[in-house]
Amino acid sequence: MGADLRGARHEILDQRIDQTGPVTYRVDEACTNFQGESPETRHLQYILENELRFLTKDQDVVDLDARYCAQSELPHEWRNTDIKSEIE
Repeated sequence: MGADLRGARHEILDQRIDQTGPVTYRVDEACTNFQGESPETRHLQYILENELRFLTKDQDVVDLDARYCAQSELPHEWRNTDIKSEIE
């Protein structure tokens, strides 16, 4: 499976996703940053904690701990930001 995803500092050029358990996935991705460095390959484990939260691990170390937050629960400076174009 291939994808072209972009973030604030990185672009994921290619990825492969394999389910390894009921709530775990192995994600192999090749990323490059916007500073022109060579792509880096990462092998991550995604763990779906529940419907609102997930973790990513890189070599058994937690890389990201993320959860869904309603916009009304975000810090004050982000509560009234118009994000419709980002989520549609």
